[in-house]
Amino acid sequence: MANSTHKLLVANVEEALPRDDLLFSYYYGEKSAGMFARFLAELHPGDMLVVPWPLDAGFCGYMDRLIGLGGASDYVVDTGITDSCLLADAVLVNDRAMGILRERCQAPDWRIEAFIETPSIVKLADVLGIPLRGTAAGLVKSGLIDSLNDKLYFKKMAEAAGIPVVPGHAAHNAAELSAELFGWGLNFDRVMLRKTKYAGGAGNLAGPARLLQAQIKDWYNSGTVMIEPFLNITEVAGSLVRISDEGTEFLGIDRQIFEKGGWCGFTAPFRTPGAEDKYREFNVEAVREGALRLAAIAHKSGARGLMNLDWAFVAGKHGLPLVLECNFRRNGFGYVAEFARSYFGEGWNKLALYCRESVPCVFSDFKRLSLRLSEVKWRGEEVLIDGPGAERGLVITNPPRAGKASLAIFGPDQHYISEIWETVSPIIKGKP
Repeated sequence: MANSTHKLLVANVEEALPRDDLLFSYYYGEKSAGMFARFLAELHPGDMLVVPWPLDAGFCGYMDRLIGLGGASDYVVDTGITDSCLLADAVLVNDRAMGILRERCQAPDWRIEAFIETPSIVKLADVLGIPLRGTAAGLVKSGLIDSLNDKLYFKKMAEAAGIPVVPGHAAHNAAELSAELFGWGLNFDRVMLRKTKYAGGAGNLAGPARLLQAQIKDWYNSGTVMIEPFLNITEVAGSLVRISDEGTEFLGIDRQIFEKGGWCGFTAPFRTPGAEDKYREFNVEAVREGALRLAAIAHKSGARGLMNLDWAFVAGKHGLPLVLECNFRRNGFGYVAEFARSYFGEGWNKLALYCRESVPCVFSDFKRLSLRLSEVKWRGEEVLIDGPGAERGLVITNPPRAGKASLAIFGPDQHYISEIWETVSPIIKGKP
């Protein structure tokens, strides 16, 4: 798909986590640092990507074959990491990176995009002289995107719009949190704590209130925490809306996948072909209507970009989904959908999508993993998509790092996806 403009994509994943939190370094190293390579899937020919360290050359070549990006030296710029851990800061103090970007990205058709729009990205855009594509710089600096990603702010926004939310209270300091937990423990067997400015579930803690009291000393150090009942959630859905100057474009609804209490991927659409009957009672139309209503509010406020909302279906109440939070940034559903749009063209949204993140992987690097998967066949058909023109199959979306890799499967229905996953997952995990 041709771009009318070129994007300079800055993978500032660290800015979805509060740097003053005690657990920042842990979550950055364990969760965020493994995400950088996946941003290649969002590029188009002529775009550029800024990351903190070099990416696997074999994986860059793989993405180049799939969507025609050009040589890795031409479209990936690595910067190193500064004491602030901000990627935008690292660009500004790296003379080599600044030289490359000033040389290649100064034509009028260049725009800066980021994992998440922040004041540091606005500063980088100002220094480079490249405008932002998305929310106006003044609104980013005034905190609009930060507010939309704040769970408490968004909860109040949803309540005002008449969208059902999870009941609860907010605690703004350690004393309030302890007192609230004591009261909640008298009425609920289990409680959910959610830091309002954390991404990806990293700021969540759940369990009996008496046990949480003993854990919050090491878990909480500042900020606001939402205290909510621990619900019997049967499914979590994610709705994705693109907000532009022209209005809103609804991209779809996914059904999220969890293992051991943590998010590890999704399948889309929510009622994937071949699995419609199992999910027929879930009111996904309410998710769509609610997402568009909230996106219209965000659009009116001036926000521009991808708005992903998480929704909970509670046991016995599948007709009334509850909105959980807003992720106004480039999340998993967004990057897989963007790749699908680039690779498969206009018919991409007729495919079933299956994404698995951080899959345990016995292969130490991309070359070994891809060679092994290139040997795998399903009913005589090659499984791995390794070039342009495929109609279905598996794509490696993140190469092996620290014993984990990520992948996406594209196919006609749930049956195909399930059989491909059942075929490849034991191979990737090294299970007999």
